[in-house]
Amino acid sequence: MSKRAEPLTKGSLILQEKPFAYIVKSKFIKERCDFCLSTGKLLKCGGCHFTHYCGVLCQRDAWAEHKYECLCMKKILPRSIPDAARIMAKIIWKLQYGGYLQKFYYSRNGFRKFNDLMAHLEDIKWDEKRMEHVESLYAVLKEYLAPEHLPNQTEFLGIYGRLCINSFNILDDDLNSVGTGIYLAASILDHSCNPNAVATFEGPQLSIRLIEDIPELKWDQIRISYVELLDLPETRKDELRRSYYFDCDCDRCKDEKQRAKMVAMACPKEGCSGYIDVMDEKCKECQTEIMEEHRQTFDDVLDMTKAMLQEMQETRYIDVCRNLVKKQTGVLHDKNIWHLKTLDLAFESAIDFESWDEAVGYGKKFVQGLSFYTSPLNPLVGIDHLKLGKIYPHLNEFQTAIHHIREAGDVLKITHGDQSRLMRDFVRPLLRETQIMLEESQRIKMPPPSEEEEEDGEEQAAEA
Repeated sequence: MSKRAEPLTKGSLILQEKPFAYIVKSKFIKERCDFCLSTGKLLKCGGCHFTHYCGVLCQRDAWAEHKYECLCMKKILPRSIPDAARIMAKIIWKLQYGGYLQKFYYSRNGFRKFNDLMAHLEDIKWDEKRMEHVESLYAVLKEYLAPEHLPNQTEFLGIYGRLCINSFNILDDDLNSVGTGIYLAASILDHSCNPNAVATFEGPQLSIRLIEDIPELKWDQIRISYVELLDLPETRKDELRRSYYFDCDCDRCKDEKQRAKMVAMACPKEGCSGYIDVMDEKCKECQTEIMEEHRQTFDDVLDMTKAMLQEMQETRYIDVCRNLVKKQTGVLHDKNIWHLKTLDLAFESAIDFESWDEAVGYGKKFVQGLSFYTSPLNPLVGIDHLKLGKIYPHLNEFQTAIHHIREAGDVLKITHGDQSRLMRDFVRPLLRETQIMLEESQRIKMPPPSEEEEEDGEEQAAEA
């Protein structure tokens, strides 16, 4: 009799693996250890003067692979190479020194090798932009690599295809992308815009945890999201088609009601929370007629929002964010994704500016919208609750801070694990510190005893 499958609960760790190959993104090369990705005081490699390490141990552990890169970096100094070329070179070296034989297990008997990864060669050959990229990378690596290490063009294209289709953005504790990696076992995971699992990182190590209960572990039913979920279905589908060469037909992509909310107008009647489709003539909740003037204002504000968000992709400005949020109020519905994207930028800008009142106002609204469109167990929901928990003590609102820190813990112990670095080094210490601040504030607020209370206390002590 076969063993009955065990049900798995949300938070269950179903896969953990180190990368087959990875890099720190060049813009973080001076800020993060090239081996463990930690920050702090770093030592520059004395050979190539490019990579940095947090200490001798990481430099020593990285040397087995870095020794090839170090020689090539020295050869092209003072120039450097693009990130895509750098990780291609790392994969090439890995493969030429036994990497084709390496097995990365996703179950006791299930494993993947590098050549098991999808390459989509025919799709890439018809993709003009990617073929231009291939040619550019090949020219760069022809100069960078030793001649004996440069693969022929057919093999090169196969490596490139597997990198494009299977690479992961390596995220830091704030969920910023700081690196790129190839994870062979995790390549088994397919996409859904309504995922039942999430990928998180501690340094370069990848973990996959469930965010839903499942009756048993079947890898063909485990889904993570490959794309930004706070986007329109057509935007997500286009990104998946361009980057991964498939069409998504998940339920969320077919949900017309949700799509309508994503681009909804606010009702012009004050106090009404109804959302209005751009084709609606009246508000479905209060039956207020939508005048052409309101519709035109909506179009103008939406166009301005898209233009400003595009301009602020690299640098955010608090004044621009304030102005946008003000103009959107009463025009874009609270669940409109362009409003939510603005709130996200405004939240981060207000934190940078240490404008704590503004930050909590923007942050609370953004977290509500993010939870609505993704999942209450989205890691970013947990991180933003944690940020709110850090901000509220600046406003002397310690009880509210504790609420948000606990909300963060409820999410992050599922997405990252109860014993993860985030829980151990951030959530629990912050909760303890804030509870102490709350107790101290309550003690200070207690009025001193009156003379009668003091006399009563002295009499009780004498009797005792």
